[in-house]
Amino acid sequence: MHKEALAAYYIADSLAQNNAPIFKQNLAIQFMRFGKVDEARKKYEEMVKYFPENPEGYYGIGNTSVIIGDYEEGLKNLKRAEELYKVSGKVKDDVVYMYGMLYTLKENYEIALPYLEDAYSTYKKDDGYLSLYALALIKVGKNKNDEKLIKKAQKTYEKVKDKVIAEEIRKKLNSEFS
Repeated sequence: MHKEALAAYYIADSLAQNNAPIFKQNLAIQFMRFGKVDEARKKYEEMVKYFPENPEGYYGIGNTSVIIGDYEEGLKNLKRAEELYKVSGKVKDDVVYMYGMLYTLKENYEIALPYLEDAYSTYKKDDGYLSLYALALIKVGKNKNDEKLIKKAQKTYEKVKDKVIAEEIRKKLNSEFS
């Protein structure tokens, strides 16, 4: 089914002649599902080019930055998405979480932690989120010699230590908690 959806979105995007962002967005999402991050990034960049007032293209670039590793580019685009979301209403929790994620991946734990704490109520059952949260907590806790944060980090780590999480984060957590 997924390949058929990919083909259908590709055709729809071609026929739309850059008049509708939804086809580009759906195509980008399908590319992400298939692990074709570079192709997804191209579609999100097209969205930004043809629909600069639509926050989804900027958000998508931020999302692909997590995988591509160009965190500064992700943060820049996420900031633009946030500005546009504010114009149209509320900033989504996933934007807040993405800030926390990108700053954690950049190892800016002090900046990441408040974003991750703001996203807690929405993502508290998500293992990927909890792994990033535990890492930011332990890094900031140790840096500030804050026992409360260190205990909170340990408690959070216990929830994900036996779960499947990103290998890069697993290694960092293991070095902090072993």
